[in-house]
Amino acid sequence: MQVTRTIQRPVIRICLAAILAVSACTAAQSAGQSESSDWPCVQRKVMTLTSTQLWDGPPTEDLKAWEDDREIKNLADVLESRRVSLEDAEKAVKAFAEKQPADQRDEKLTLLFASLLTKINQDRKFVIKQIVKFQKHQEARSLEVQRQGRELEEKKQAIPAEQQMDSMRTLTPEQQKYQWDARVFQERQHNLTMACEIPVLIEQRAFEIGRLIRAQMTS
Repeated sequence: MQVTRTIQRPVIRICLAAILAVSACTAAQSAGQSESSDWPCVQRKVMTLTSTQLWDGPPTEDLKAWEDDREIKNLADVLESRRVSLEDAEKAVKAFAEKQPADQRDEKLTLLFASLLTKINQDRKFVIKQIVKFQKHQEARSLEVQRQGRELEEKKQAIPAEQQMDSMRTLTPEQQKYQWDARVFQERQHNLTMACEIPVLIEQRAFEIGRLIRAQMTS
């Protein structure tokens, strides 16, 4: 079934130009990232956050005692969730700190942050890998849409002038597919831009929770 609407060569050229512009922009962003050529985000690709990046407490990378502490692991799960407000997170951290013996309080809070940071890094790595995977799919889509656009341009140019008006009144199946694929590509590219913000939001969450934990420590 063909859709009856007017289509002119400039429409194809505009769509193709938009795809090329998005592709060029993404390529330029990727070229500026020394860590990975397939990273589409403006933000630098940092796979692992360190404790020194997020708080001024002791380094936690070598701490593993939290792995056997169910209470700490469960609380870290709660604190990690962005659905939990910072206000509720602060109350939970305070309640946990107040239960600890004075001589163990800082140690337990440090282990809490170590557990949180481990979970944060696991989540960020997963998100980053998904972004890279999505970007590779977008690159393939971009090439396909560009190919479709060039073929349509060639076919339009091959149509005799006296037949141009008749051909512009109805979208061919190829034109329908091209316009649909171009629209999907552009919408997904917009989603990719939003996805790039997720690792940043996760990092901000880690920093805020680290600040709350640090506030309950005595040294």
